[in-house]
Amino acid sequence: MKETRTRSEIDIQRTIQMVRSQRSGMVQTEAQYKFVYLAVQHHIETITERMKAEQVSNIN
Repeated sequence: MKETRTRSEIDIQRTIQMVRSQRSGMVQTEAQYKFVYLAVQHHIETITERMKAEQVSNIN
């Protein structure tokens, strides 16, 4: 079985700037920035766990 991995970068600051250009006032406080970073971290961890689970199920 051929394994493929995708590497991508997440530019949070640029993404927030893009959102602000469409909706002024978005992500203004330190707490809001922390939430964004924690949400991205959670997403990455979830994807990583799913990939590990798929690899284990493919081995069995």
